[in-house]
Order: sequence, then structure tokens, then C-alpha cells
Amino acid sequence: MFGYGAGDSPATPTRLQVRRDADARNAFITWEEVPGAVGYNVLWGIQRDKLYQTYQVFADQGTTLELRAQNVGQKSSFAIEAFNERGVSKLSEPVQVD
Repeated sequence: MFGYGAGDSPATPTRLQVRRDADARNAFITWEEVPGAVGYNVLWGIQRDKLYQTYQVFADQGTTLELRAQNVGQKSSFAIEAFNERGVSKLSEPVQVD
């Protein structure tokens, strides 16, 4: 009933792009679709090695996220991973924005 299904975990999402809005509290995040992914975990934080916040997006919602949770005047780093019934991908390389 619990555990991982047979097969491989999904591939790591590619082409992660993050753009701050004119209102610096908002960030627009996009990535390439991963075939077979059930969804994505978008992680962010104040440093590349401190990605303590997560927003989950299911695959049927597309590959774009408008995140309204940033601090003004502080750099942020973002990364993404894909998941399905067989596991979670490796985390993408972090992207930093001002």
C-alpha cells in the first residue's frame, strides 16, 4: 500500500527560469515539462543551500508558477524537482535572482 512503484523516478526538470515582477514580492517561475511527472516541487530560499520553502504544482496545472511570497530587497534562490508514483527526481541546479 505504501512505497514506490516499479520503474524509474522522473527526470530532473530543465530550463528553470525565474523573473521578479515590478512588485519584488512576486516571482514568475517556468520550467520544461517532464514526461510522466505527476507534479513538481518548487523550492526556494535565501541561499543556494538553504531552500527551505516549497510550493507544489501538479502536472495538470502546467509549468508556470506565479509565486507571491518573496521578500523585498533580498536575493532568493530557486530549484525544482519532479515527482511521480515511483519517486522524486534529483534537484535542479539552483537559480538565483535579485
